[in-house]
Amino acid sequence: FKTATTLDPVIFDPNLLRRFGYPQEYVDEMKASIDSGMGIYKKLGVTPAYTCCPFYLLPAHYGEHIATAETTVQLFSNSILGARTNKESGPTALASAITGRTPFYGMHLSENRRGQVLVKLKEDIDLSLFTYADYSALGYYVASQAVDKIPVYTGFPVSISRTELLYFSSSHSTASSLSMFHIVGITPEAPTVEAAFGNGKPLDTIVVGKKEIRDTYEIVTSATDESIDWVLFGCPHVTLQHIKDVALLLDGKKIHENVKLIVATSDPIRVLAQRMGRR
Repeated sequence: FKTATTLDPVIFDPNLLRRFGYPQEYVDEMKASIDSGMGIYKKLGVTPAYTCCPFYLLPAHYGEHIATAETTVQLFSNSILGARTNKESGPTALASAITGRTPFYGMHLSENRRGQVLVKLKEDIDLSLFTYADYSALGYYVASQAVDKIPVYTGFPVSISRTELLYFSSSHSTASSLSMFHIVGITPEAPTVEAAFGNGKPLDTIVVGKKEIRDTYEIVTSATDESIDWVLFGCPHVTLQHIKDVALLLDGKKIHENVKLIVATSDPIRVLAQRMGRR
């Protein structure tokens, strides 16, 4: 590879599969297949983080041109880091890794990165009280309304954490084809509303209040009863802060015998969490 390159998660842990009752024959077959593929990428020079959030390990810089086939990376890099990337396919991202080049179009061009719709929060919205899920719901709702037009948010606290920004970013991709958004005062290209819109005017305005957030929870909830079999944190991969949050919530408690809890993250973050005592 001619440039720093990572891969998406490899969802495979032999010990975990055994705990969940998968036959040893299946575990061995999967391990052989995955080891073969990982060996090829290792020879090519991949950074073996295997995560959907490589920006915690290899963050792109403001104005830097990158290529990614991972939607979370595209949205976070364009919107939070100020790097420039399109949503590539697997083959085109691989070609960029090998050649060190990516086509100069789309989100690499300044004129395609300007805001198009303004997002207004109603007075009944207090972002200081928002949970990770609330930020996800907000992003999902706005993306569903904006569709393919770049939204511009105002009124976000400067103290918003990277973990909150991660879940907020990733939720946009589940409801739209958006490549980026602007948060005034946080997105490097959006120090002001005027800058976010490139000194132009918004094409439309999206208004969000508590009702829209509640409605979004109803839309994304598919459960038909209150029974729970699995609980998964980690899509996108959890941060060190999120692991800490989960550990604190579980302190002094036990997982119900009929429930499986999985917290998914990259190996580097997992190792750090273990060293900090959060196993």
